Amino acid sequence: VGARAAAAWKWTRGAGGEELRVWARRDVAAGEELTICYGLRSNAQLVSSYGFALEPCVEPLFTFRAASVAELLPEGQPSKDLDFRVALATLANGASARPEGARRALSLALGRLKPLRLFLDRAAAGPSGLRRGQALARLTEAFRERREGDATVAPFVAQLRENRARRPASWVWWASEGASDGIDSSSAAALGGRWRSNVVRLKMSEYLCLLAYSEALALREGRLPAAEALPQAADLLPLLEVILAEKLE
Repeated sequence: VGARAAAAWKWTRGAGGEELRVWARRDVAAGEELTICYGLRSNAQLVSSYGFALEPCVEPLFTFRAASVAELLPEGQPSKDLDFRVALATLANGASARPEGARRALSLALGRLKPLRLFLDRAAAGPSGLRRGQALARLTEAFRERREGDATVAPFVAQLRENRARRPASWVWWASEGASDGIDSSSAAALGGRWRSNVVRLKMSEYLCLLAYSEALALREGRLPAAEALPQAADLLPLLEVILAEKLE
């Protein structure tokens, strides 16, 4: 029902509260499989909006949103208007292999940059201000360190590091890449409940987003060889040029 040509929908309010009604624009054959699409969203976005997460092996991209950036701005710079608005997102996994898809993903990402650029403008303001790249690095490092110190996801961060020690391009954190069983240790069955599974998947989506931006900055500055970076980091390089530009054309 994600395809507008095939379905229509509307919210209605009845005795039982609000409900979403969906109807097909064509006859549906008996036994025909119907699917619903939530669009290109990360697990962090899905959990926040809909209360569920995908298996991490099929998560299409990673996102992060900062609750507050007050402590990262110079004294006197306003921050309240940026609460929950400064956000980062990777392009869809494998975007570099699909040029048309990459251009579309880049276009969508550019449309969400205003709060992030406002943060970078304010971080660079005043005599003690940072360069834009430094401010973005400080943002990603501060929140990445919080995730690394979070006991909820510590075992998964450790698993990711172990996998990347063998294959630097790996973003697999939910299982050992060398294991033959392929068990997802972030599943509800493995963690004892759906809520805990969703929390872990949300936080690891955010962590991977922050890590990708950190490595993209390192790639841009020549501090990290391309062979040692996440593929999502390399895909971000064109977007970084826009994020860090003093002025948008």
